[in-house]
Amino acid sequence: MKSSDFFVDVASRADLPAIMELERGGFIANIIEEESVFRSRFEIFPQGFLVLRDSAREKAWAYLATELWAADPGSEREAFSLGHDPAPRFSASGTVLYTASMTVAPELRGLGLGDRLFREGRAHIVAGFPRIELELLIVNEHWRGARKIYEAAGFALRSVFSDFFAAEREAELYSGGRVGRAAAILMERRVPR
Repeated sequence: MKSSDFFVDVASRADLPAIMELERGGFIANIIEEESVFRSRFEIFPQGFLVLRDSAREKAWAYLATELWAADPGSEREAFSLGHDPAPRFSASGTVLYTASMTVAPELRGLGLGDRLFREGRAHIVAGFPRIELELLIVNEHWRGARKIYEAAGFALRSVFSDFFAAEREAELYSGGRVGRAAAILMERRVPR
């Protein structure tokens, strides 16, 4: 498959089983979020839930889940916890776009599709919600490929939450004196106007 075989689209409720399959295939068991979290994100902010479809079958091969927040939580760790309820921070006129989760089907990684979904998807959301001033996301300290995508999009370090993610590989279980945990890097990008 080529990049031109795919297009970015707003997710529908019918995409939820495929999204959950992508979630299970994209992350280790200890950091997979529950279906109820994804359903809540979709119900609260459907315009911020996008998928990458193939043009032949219209199957979802990747997803981008965002939340629209009323205000910047600063570096409050709890705001970024996995599985958090998106409702308390939501505002239809929010100024902060939080990228809560994104993944690409493992068999399609390395084709630039994650970068494409991230760039095109966020541009679509920001264009539809012109009050957005700030974008936030967290990334596992070991996910170098994802960090490269985010840095190329203009995201920069805001802070680090130590011992945030469960370790993915045995080699990480004892890294840096931490047992079984990896840091989350909080990144930010100001939206140019």
